[in-house]
Amino acid sequence: MIRRIQRTCVLLALVTGCAHAAMVVRLSEVSDDVKIVLIPGNEACTAGLPADVYGDSPGFRKESDRVFLRRLNSEKELGKYLVAARQGGGIYLHLPYFHPGDSCGDVTFEIEGKRILWDGKSYSGKLRIDGRDVFYKSVFFTNESDPDMSDAAYFDRAIPGPAVRRLKHAFPVISDYYRKDLGVEAVQSTSAVVALTHNQGKYFGYGGDALNLIRITYDNPNPLPEDIADVFSRTYAHELAHKAQHPSLFENPYGRYLTEGSAEFLKLFVLRESGLIDAHQEDGLVRNALQECAQHNSETSWLQKLSGHTTFYREPYDCGLVYYIASYRYSGLEAKAFVQLLLKALSADIDYSSDRRRLCLLYESDCQNVMITDLVSGGPGFERARAGIESKKKVGAR
Repeated sequence: MIRRIQRTCVLLALVTGCAHAAMVVRLSEVSDDVKIVLIPGNEACTAGLPADVYGDSPGFRKESDRVFLRRLNSEKELGKYLVAARQGGGIYLHLPYFHPGDSCGDVTFEIEGKRILWDGKSYSGKLRIDGRDVFYKSVFFTNESDPDMSDAAYFDRAIPGPAVRRLKHAFPVISDYYRKDLGVEAVQSTSAVVALTHNQGKYFGYGGDALNLIRITYDNPNPLPEDIADVFSRTYAHELAHKAQHPSLFENPYGRYLTEGSAEFLKLFVLRESGLIDAHQEDGLVRNALQECAQHNSETSWLQKLSGHTTFYREPYDCGLVYYIASYRYSGLEAKAFVQLLLKALSADIDYSSDRRRLCLLYESDCQNVMITDLVSGGPGFERARAGIESKKKVGAR
C-alpha cells in the first residue's frame, strides 16, 4: 500500500477567519529541483502554516517557512513509488509525497508548467488538483517549447524517431483492445510517460509504475537497446493489465506472483490478439519465462521465498506467467474464454467459476490443480509441472 504521508501542522481552523481556508501547494520546476510553495487559503492566516511540514522526509530542503525544494532523481530512496525525477524534458512527481497531511485542512495542488499530463488529459500553463484526488496518483509537467505530447502520452525526444513511430502505432492498439475488447474502463483515464533517464543512480535498465500515469523508462542506457520499441510496447501492455486488478489481490500471500504473473499473461494475450506479435514470438516469450523461472527453482516453495524476502526480482514476472500458463493449459478452455474468467477473478469475484478449485486463478486454499500445487511447491514438484506445461498447447492456440 502507498504511504499516505502524515504530518504535524497547525490547523488553519485555529486561526480566526480561517475555519474553511484551503491551503495551496504550488509545484514548479527550478533547475534540478521541484519548488514547493505553501500558500494559506487566506493570506492573513500566516500563523496557520505548518512549522516544518516536510521536515522528516529525505530530499526536502527548507528555504523559508513557506518555500521548500525537493531534489529531482530519487531512485536511491526506499519509497514504493518514484518520488520526483526528471523524465526526458519534464518532471514526474508522485503527489502523495507532497501532501502536507490531514491535519492541515483542505489542500489544493497547483501545478505550473507549459504542458501538464494528468488523469488521461494534457493541460497548458497551470492545473489545480483537489488534494483529496491525489492518492495513488502522479503528475507530469514540462517546460519544453515543443514537447511530443498528447492526452495519451509524452515521448522523450531522446528516443530515436523510428522507435517513437512504432510506439505511437502500438500504444493505441493496446489500450483500445483493453478498453473495447476486454472492458477494462480504467485504461481510459491513463496516459503514458515514455523516457530515457540519465542520473547518478546505479540502476540500469527498464522501470516503471502503473498509476494514472503509466511511467515507462530506460535508466542510464549504454548503449540503447536495439529492441527498445518492442520492450516499451510490451511494458505498456503489462502495466495496463494492472488496471484490471482489484487492490485486494496485493494482500494475497501469493500477491506478487498473481499480480505480476496475470499482467504478463494478459500482456501476451493482448499483443497476440491485436496482431503486434505472432505465434512464434509468443511461444518464444513463454519458453523464455519457463527457462528463467526454472533457473531459480529450489527446494524452497514460492511462499517461503516471499515470506523470507529471497525472491529474485524477475521471479514474480516469469514464474507468475508460468503459473497462469499452467492454469490455462490445464483448463481446456479457448484463450478468450479463459481470459474472461481471469478478468472476473482479478476483479475480486471469488465465485468467478464453478470450476474455481481446478482453475486456481488466485491460488485458493482448496486448489485441486495438481500442476499448480506442484509448481508453487518448488523442487521436484516444479520440474513435474514444467514438463506438463511444455507438453500442452500454446497460449494463443485457437
